[in-house]
Amino acid sequence: MPWNYGRQEWWKKMLASVGSVWVHDSSPLRPYALLTNVNPDSKKRRISNAYFDGAKLAEHPKLLHRAAVDLIDQLSRSEREQVDIACGSPFGSITLAYAVAYALSEPSKRMRHNPECLAWFTEPGEGKELLLKRFGPPHGRKALVVDDAFTTGGTSERSAAALERDGAVVMPIFLYIINRPGIEELNGRRIISLVGKMPEARVWDEGENPFTSDGTELVPPVRPKYSWAELTAPYANVDTQPR
Repeated sequence: MPWNYGRQEWWKKMLASVGSVWVHDSSPLRPYALLTNVNPDSKKRRISNAYFDGAKLAEHPKLLHRAAVDLIDQLSRSEREQVDIACGSPFGSITLAYAVAYALSEPSKRMRHNPECLAWFTEPGEGKELLLKRFGPPHGRKALVVDDAFTTGGTSERSAAALERDGAVVMPIFLYIINRPGIEELNGRRIISLVGKMPEARVWDEGENPFTSDGTELVPPVRPKYSWAELTAPYANVDTQPR
């Protein structure tokens, strides 16, 4: 199926319907999302008013499979046939990697001697380093890095580095469900996603909140992966300040 604007809008609605997409509703009682990355210039933590939870999509295997098919359909036939390994980053992208590998193994998607695409994932090492602990060595096989959401691309690049260190040839493409900033390329690698830029999503350094008068957080921000219930709980006074 050719990729188009209408399909992106359909995916926005589907992701919202399964609770994968969270956007702050302007309640002064609701925390914002504390991201994992730090601004390399200011060394401050990064905060956002929107977040994507890939685990909510993974709860729906049929929809996850549809996502994988729609992602690989944006690759050329030649690109699909080159992929030997679909590799996800820890830990939200592991199920996506398996879904992409399964979709790439369909006979209609590849015509080659070895029709199977493998599914791998990287794991945390020292600091922010990612490693291939359970798989490999890849011996020159071509790997496609997949991730649930793109903000800065740091996690995907660390997964690519892990694959290259162990001898894989990483393809110049990253696959994502959500491409938050909407950019088309990262350090020479093409970015493919189901949903492009989220105009409502904002990211800022801690202490520079654009939605409060003095830039401070009214309540401490929280890590979405560990505090999803706190982010999505019902709060009063929703309309007391602009988003």
